[in-house]
Amino acid sequence: LDVALRANWAWTMVRPYGGALCCEGRPPALRHTLLEAPSRECTNGWGRPPWGGRLPLQPFFGVIGVAPPVSWGRQPSIPPRDDFGGNMDLKELVAGATLYLPVQAHQALLFVGDGHARQGDGECCGTALETSLTGVFRLTLHPRASWSVPRAPKRPRGIGGESPALRRPRAETTEELITMAFHHSLDEAAKLAIEDMLEWLSQEHAPSMDRTDGYMFLSVAADVRVTQLVNFPTRGAHVVLKKAYLPDNNAPSGDNPA
Repeated sequence: LDVALRANWAWTMVRPYGGALCCEGRPPALRHTLLEAPSRECTNGWGRPPWGGRLPLQPFFGVIGVAPPVSWGRQPSIPPRDDFGGNMDLKELVAGATLYLPVQAHQALLFVGDGHARQGDGECCGTALETSLTGVFRLTLHPRASWSVPRAPKRPRGIGGESPALRRPRAETTEELITMAFHHSLDEAAKLAIEDMLEWLSQEHAPSMDRTDGYMFLSVAADVRVTQLVNFPTRGAHVVLKKAYLPDNNAPSGDNPA
C-alpha cells in the first residue's frame, strides 16, 4: 500500500568477481547517493549520485517472499525461487502494486527487506540504490479455487472445477500485468515467464483468445525483461503487459474478417 524512504542517502557498491561481470577481478568500490525529498516535480523525490546528474526515485523492496516448505529445511536468502519468491529485485513492485505468491507453509510467513530507492532492470553490478524503507502491506490469502484477482470476473475453471495452483510469482499494477520466473538459465526463466503470461491470459484476461493468437499478441504487445542477473545461482526474467492492450474478451480468435 505504501513505501517510503527512511533515510536521505543510499549506497551502491561493487565487489571483486561480483555482479553480472563476475569474471572481472575488479577492486571493491563504494559510492553514496543523496536522496532528495518528494516534490511537485517528482512524486518520489530525486537521487543525486556522485558521478553527477539526477535520477527519479522509485522505491521498492527487493526482497518479498513467504516461507519455503518446512521439509526443505533452511534455505539461503540470496537466490529467489519460483516456489516462494524472496530476493526477486522486481522494480515494478512499488507502492500500490499487488504481488501473488505460492504459499508453502502455514500462515505464509511473509518476509520483506532489501530496500531500494531505485534500480535498473538486471541490477547488473549486484546492488541498486540501497537504503532504508518503511512499508505498509495488506495480506490476503486466496484459496486455490479463487487465488486470482478478486475484482476479476469469474472465468472457466480447470479440471475438477478449480483454478490451477499458482506455480510462480505474479504481480499486477494499476496499468500492467507481470509474470516472472527464476532459473539457472536466463533463457529458461524467460520461457517460463512467457508461458505463465499465456496461461494468465487464457484463465482470466483473454479466455476467448487461443494459444497461437496469444503467443503472437505477447510478441507485439508485451515486453520480456531481465529482472536480475546477480542473485546466483538463479537469474530472473519477467513479462510486462499493459492492461490497456488487452483485447475485448468477446472478440473471436483468428484473422479479422475481410
